[in-house]
Amino acid sequence: MPMECTSICLDKQAPETCLSLQNNIIQVCGVGEVEIPPDRGLLRVTVTSTKSTSEEAVNSVERRFEYVLHTLRTHGAEEEKNTVTRHLIRQSPDNYIMQADVEASFRRIEDCQTAAVKLVQKLDSTVHVGKPEFYHSSPAREAARKKAFSEAVCNAQEKVSDLASVFAVKTGEPLLILEEYSEVHPCRETRQLRESSETIIPLRRSLQEETYFAKSKILVKFEIGTKTSQDFCKKVEKKN
Repeated sequence: MPMECTSICLDKQAPETCLSLQNNIIQVCGVGEVEIPPDRGLLRVTVTSTKSTSEEAVNSVERRFEYVLHTLRTHGAEEEKNTVTRHLIRQSPDNYIMQADVEASFRRIEDCQTAAVKLVQKLDSTVHVGKPEFYHSSPAREAARKKAFSEAVCNAQEKVSDLASVFAVKTGEPLLILEEYSEVHPCRETRQLRESSETIIPLRRSLQEETYFAKSKILVKFEIGTKTSQDFCKKVEKKN
């Protein structure tokens, strides 16, 4: 027997918590949000030397640059992803500037930080060690997006269970599960940190700045029936 159209909203400030009941259909929206801390590190190092001959400038840089590359490698840098450049500039017949740069990627943030400290301790001011930078790998973003979707499904199932209980009905299998949107975005605190005027930012805060959130919103429709629906939340979690 068709039911009259009924709608309720659990939170007027959050439209995604609005539930509707119409024509023997329960419809809910579920939302899931997952924090994504950065999982990769990036370090830039520059070695410079000014000498009276090109050979002296090159040799001076190469000795220290080899040590830099060795230190990065032994601390877990992904050697195949290193970007290395070398430049030799002649400013005058007896003035040569040699510069070598490396941009190294790390799978572990801790290794990136350790390598940076080691290089600063062991080398002089002719070697510039940049502040470690942090970012998210593609697998980390994709895993967070899937987890946010799973949480949205669980959120929707919780809502439909509550609604079914209120109306003393049972629900069958979901007729439709539609992801209305999926996004990765920085939190409000991250935007505020980036807008601050501080020029020297602690590493801990740099990590906080690069923490993002994956958010998913889904629409789920259930038919009202005599068969109780199975736990589709667990099904989705196993699939992901």
